[in-house]
Amino acid sequence: MSITPWEVRQQITARIVALVVDASYQQNAADAWRESKNPLIPEFMPEPAAHLAFFVDNRDGQIALTRQNAGEAIRFETPIIVRYLSRLRPDARVSDWDMAQKALVYLIQHLLGWQPAEIDLSLSPGAYASRVVGADYVAVELRLTVIYQTTAT
Repeated sequence: MSITPWEVRQQITARIVALVVDASYQQNAADAWRESKNPLIPEFMPEPAAHLAFFVDNRDGQIALTRQNAGEAIRFETPIIVRYLSRLRPDARVSDWDMAQKALVYLIQHLLGWQPAEIDLSLSPGAYASRVVGADYVAVELRLTVIYQTTAT
């Protein structure tokens, strides 16, 4: 099967949007996983933030140069970073920090429980990191590796 880099990003984004928010990390009834209006990348952060806003960052990658003929598939091995924000409310910073980690566990289970035919998805070494952004949010990064092929034509 053949899939393009932007289709991989869009499929992962759609999968995350479909994740139902669990009560263990929900702060209010309107909480939902939603793609950020702007890419959540370090160059743009902090941006107008929302609880559980995320972005699938696929700007780096490697191409396995194995093709002999122009019509053969090109194999990509792409590090994907899923970055999301979790609100740190002034009166609940410690419990909100824990909620961000609970959301991470649900996100990992949701993504690893999904294996479409076109892509091979796995956790990367050093799979996650968290950092405070603007004192009101924790930005969590989940690192994945995606392997897929696209046609050379």
